Amino acid sequence: MKDDHKDLIHKQSEDRRQAPRHERQSQVNFEISFIDQEQQSVKVSSTTLDISKTGLRVMISQVLPIGFITQLCIESKNQQLMLLYAEVKWCRESSDQFECGFELIDAESSDLKHWIKQVD
Repeated sequence: MKDDHKDLIHKQSEDRRQAPRHERQSQVNFEISFIDQEQQSVKVSSTTLDISKTGLRVMISQVLPIGFITQLCIESKNQQLMLLYAEVKWCRESSDQFECGFELIDAESSDLKHWIKQVD
């Protein structure tokens, strides 16, 4: 019965997805706009676990608050850097790191259109 419940939760979460996911590991760098103890902005480097037209999932070394909006700099298939804006939709502890899901935001200066073409 418990496994059936897990399958149902997994299926329901998949049903809410706006676009299919693709397992792809790409380097992603982003600057987190909060100040650490030394009054410095914090930059985080990570690798994507999977991507879609509308978002991505990454592993990072620190927890991020839900609703947090940040810039992401991610490398495309042809090794060009793309600037994207994203909102943290969820973040959970996984081993000694945090797995976070980002939803991409269509901003004027972003490379979202290029990103969508790359993911297709």
